[in-house]
Amino acid sequence: MQYLSLLMSTDKEPTKIGLILVYVLLGIFLPAGILYLMRHTFYKEGYPQLMPFIFGSILIFIILLALYKLITFPKQWKKAQEPLDDRPKKTGRGLVIFIRVFMLAVILGFNYLVISQHNSFSPVAKEEVKQLQGTLLEKPYYFDPHRGSASFYMTLAEFPKLRFNIPFASSMEAASLAFYAGDTVIFELHQEDYDLWIDGLREPGFWDYTMGYGNIVVLSLADPQKTYLSLETYNSWQDDDSETGLWIVGVLNLIYIIYWLVKLAKPQDRQKPIE
Repeated sequence: MQYLSLLMSTDKEPTKIGLILVYVLLGIFLPAGILYLMRHTFYKEGYPQLMPFIFGSILIFIILLALYKLITFPKQWKKAQEPLDDRPKKTGRGLVIFIRVFMLAVILGFNYLVISQHNSFSPVAKEEVKQLQGTLLEKPYYFDPHRGSASFYMTLAEFPKLRFNIPFASSMEAASLAFYAGDTVIFELHQEDYDLWIDGLREPGFWDYTMGYGNIVVLSLADPQKTYLSLETYNSWQDDDSETGLWIVGVLNLIYIIYWLVKLAKPQDRQKPIE
């Protein structure tokens, strides 16, 4: 009722009030919808997954912030209609500093991840892999949104709780169409993954349970007649991805530097003294 009376009692930009309310409601229902779609990712085999929980916590924070704005909106709008001289002075400097620090933290974090991944990259040797042959439990899952990252994985009848992720999915669509439930498939897996998930030679640790439980990266993919992804191709594409990441980081850093050079070169607006 507060919003209805607000809309009817003011003749000052009622459309603007409606738009603000729409944005606030989007801030509630859009994150809530994403959380609903993510509901199956929070736990795998009874183990909480850290990344969905972290992302979900951010979405919950956005929802709570939007709810606060929704509840306090009538009061804030009425304050906004007061004469400027009667309002408390707010520079907004704290928010600007927070945004700049956040941007810097994101860029530094991205730099660290990409550079550390590039420096630690080394081709997987044939001696570091083990072969696994199995029967497909169901038709492979393949999803290509045409924008962003594609997804391609298989499930074996022998290990129904494990997901075998095929890398470089956007380049593997033809392979996804070549397999059906009941087909024989041949994987090459990293020896550590094989020992952990297939042979059970090592007890899973905290990170194994909470960071993508049961997700295994496939290094090569074949059937008895044809190879769809070889270990050599995997290493080559992985090296290309590493180089691409460095280029992206370099461009982001350049944009950030140019932003600050323009900001520093721009003359600051100074308030004229009141006569």
